[in-house]
Amino acid sequence: MPIPSDATDYANDLVRAWGAGDEARMNQLATPEVISALKQYAPKGGPNWERTAQDAGAGSVFVTYTNSADKSVLQLRVQNETAGQGEPHAVVEAKFTK
Repeated sequence: MPIPSDATDYANDLVRAWGAGDEARMNQLATPEVISALKQYAPKGGPNWERTAQDAGAGSVFVTYTNSADKSVLQLRVQNETAGQGEPHAVVEAKFTK
């Protein structure tokens, strides 16, 4: 499967891969630190994450998801240049809040 060149699509693909437990795809899209953060939350993200916001700044796009089951919020930071070139590991940060 090709790597997306749009930062929001890139983040969406990572959330879908995490939800399905697709580690190969996760390793393609995110840094090891991001993958570790996602897995600490849950080994498989499940189907309850919905994109609720996105914002750009400082060479990155910040894409926010809300879990409809427990109301947790996940924000992913995607590097624009890396994603725009369809390169791997453009998701460089993951933050969870409740």
